[in-house]
Amino acid sequence: MIMMSVHHFEKRFDATAQKVDFPLAHHLYELWGVLGFGEPTKNVSELAAELPKFFKGKSEMTCCAWVYDILHFFVAPRSEHEREFALHKLDKLRAQFSAALGDNGLLLLPPWPTPAPFHRQNMFTPLNMPYTQLFNVLGFPALVCPVGLNADGVPLSVQLVAPYHGEPLLMAAAQEMENAFGGWNKP
Repeated sequence: MIMMSVHHFEKRFDATAQKVDFPLAHHLYELWGVLGFGEPTKNVSELAAELPKFFKGKSEMTCCAWVYDILHFFVAPRSEHEREFALHKLDKLRAQFSAALGDNGLLLLPPWPTPAPFHRQNMFTPLNMPYTQLFNVLGFPALVCPVGLNADGVPLSVQLVAPYHGEPLLMAAAQEMENAFGGWNKP
C-alpha cells in the first residue's frame, strides 16, 4: 500500500518521490531514553518480583508499563557524557528529517511491519513500536491513514509525516488518502 500511495501522490500532484534513509533512526531507543519520558515505576529487582504476578494476572502494572520499565533500564543514559552524546544525535536526526521534508514534503511509511496487529499484540512486540514512536520522539506531526483491507480482511494503513508545523498539510494529505482509497472499512 505504501507504493500505491506514493504513486497516487506522484500522479495526482505531479510530485517526485524519493527513497530516504536515516541511519540515526536506528538509535531510537537511545534517543527516547535521553528524553526521559517519565521515570520507571519500579527498579529491576521490583520488576523481577512483579513478573510472576504479571503472568498470573495479579500485577498492578500493565504489560506496556512493564515493557517500558525494562526498556528504560537499558536505554537511559548512565552519565552526562552519554546524555550529551545522545542529545547531539537527536538534534542531528531532527535536522536530517527537516532537510528531507523541507517546507511541504511528506514521508509515507508503514506504521507497523505487518498488517494490523491483533489486539494487545503490540505489547509483546515492543521493538516494532519505533515505526510510530520515532515521530513522537522527534516531535514531527504524524498520523496513520486507513487505506483498505488485505485479502484476509485485515486493515491496512499508511503513516504520513509532515514537517514541523505542517499539520494543515498532514490533514490535507490524509483527506486525499481517504478520497483515493476509501478510508476506514469495517474488517
